[in-house]
Amino acid sequence: EALARAKDLGCLTSLNVCWDTLDRWLPVLRPALAYTDFMFPNLAEGARLTGESEPELVARALRSLGVKTVVVKLGAQGCYVDGPEGAFLSPGFPVEVVDTTGAGDCFAAGFLTALCRGEDCRHAARLGNAAGALCTLGMGGADSAPTREQIEDFLGCGGE
Repeated sequence: EALARAKDLGCLTSLNVCWDTLDRWLPVLRPALAYTDFMFPNLAEGARLTGESEPELVARALRSLGVKTVVVKLGAQGCYVDGPEGAFLSPGFPVEVVDTTGAGDCFAAGFLTALCRGEDCRHAARLGNAAGALCTLGMGGADSAPTREQIEDFLGCGGE
């Protein structure tokens, strides 16, 4: 209901799933998918939701259920994006990983931040990959979340 209301108000919506140990994902999520602009499963979550094992097939299956753009998080390999702008793989950044806690959340935050700044999905994926990679450099999720300045320095773009 919340996503439907948000869409009625003209909001951009996103869904970042987390592991359901009871495997009740799809019956619970299915009604929300038609109101979801961006969905961020990792490959394991997407596989459990769809029965598919390849990022391209996971994305295609979720789009067929109504999601506008699916962003399959692939950890160190980056992400696979499939939406109205097309489908593409955005490579990750090689870093010395300390802890992956929160990396997926940082990825989604970086991706959505770029979209809110008017960037396209390719730039959003790059920024999300950078945010996720930087998060893995420290211990814990929230304490390791990078700032905008850290991400821009990492990308060497100075905010451009």
